[in-house]
Amino acid sequence: MGLFHRFARMHGHFHHHHHGHHGHDEGSRLEHMAEHVAARLDLDDAQQDKLTDLLEALWAQRAAVKSPDLVKDLAGVIQGERLDRDAARALAEQRIAALQAGVTPVLDALGGFYDSLDAEQQQAVRFMLRMRGRFGGRFGDRSRDRGGRRSAQ
Repeated sequence: MGLFHRFARMHGHFHHHHHGHHGHDEGSRLEHMAEHVAARLDLDDAQQDKLTDLLEALWAQRAAVKSPDLVKDLAGVIQGERLDRDAARALAEQRIAALQAGVTPVLDALGGFYDSLDAEQQQAVRFMLRMRGRFGGRFGDRSRDRGGRRSAQ
């Protein structure tokens, strides 16, 4: 468990007295999820390290996408009476570049974590992701999709 607290300390978001309530909630959720995964998979120290690396990569990717400068940047492209399309396009391209730059470390960290698991642990990860999707988690509600396909036939 200490690993996750070390991760938490590195990202002040996790503590009540930093960054306001919202950052703490998101960070706590991440930390809670990490501890749940570690307990469920019975990870050893090396595997927990790899899980922490994965969370750090995901957190960095989130931060790149949710830059606090977005509002300032938008203010810059709508100063005149018309939208500065070139500036807006440049802004969008910057964000896409930041996303693309973050993909490799996330995939490397994911591969490092997943590849360190034994077959049983890998199966448990796949099961956890499937269940999360089935209950309309972030991956969408599959049962509703199936219903839609049935009615279309």
